[in-house]
Amino acid sequence: MKKLALLLLLVSAGVVLAGDPLALKVPGVKGEVKVAPPDHWTHELKESGPRNPPSLQLYNGEGKEVSLQITALPAPGAVSQGDAEALGRLVEELSSKQYEEGSVEKKTKVEELKVKDGVARYALYTDADLASVEKPEEGQYKKVTTGMIRSGAVLVIFTLLSQDTTSDAYKAAMKFLAESVTTTGTTAAPGGGEPAAPPKKRKLD
Repeated sequence: MKKLALLLLLVSAGVVLAGDPLALKVPGVKGEVKVAPPDHWTHELKESGPRNPPSLQLYNGEGKEVSLQITALPAPGAVSQGDAEALGRLVEELSSKQYEEGSVEKKTKVEELKVKDGVARYALYTDADLASVEKPEEGQYKKVTTGMIRSGAVLVIFTLLSQDTTSDAYKAAMKFLAESVTTTGTTAAPGGGEPAAPPKKRKLD
């Protein structure tokens, strides 16, 4: 897992200062996912299509100490509302396949994230290739925090890249996930429609 999850290139026309609440429209779901990014953060919102889930990329300003991507999908039937154990198993299954082998930890430990709306679980990994690098190059991150929020009719998948887990920027990102992602009022659309395509994996070098 060399050079853990390089930054996605910003599309300059789509990058704006965050702060005002945003609404993500999820295919197959009635209602909207509301998100309120931290003030002065920048974001790029990739709108959803008939088969593509909406995705939001966030950075904490020009310094880009952290990079946060969230994607909203219709919730799978295998993880019912409030089923924290099933959600934890899903987080472990998917994140271990993608990150465990190239990590310092070599194992997956699922943690609880207490969220305002729903239940959430996540796992934390350290990039083995960058763990001893004092100052990684721009676009490289030592830590990846990856997890899911199950709420309403929606599953929110998040990937947070950072150099550590103690910085103000990291804490602000985790607080945003815990308090500022709202799915209240979302329900499965009549007929369900076709399921949305799953998000693509973050590119690794």
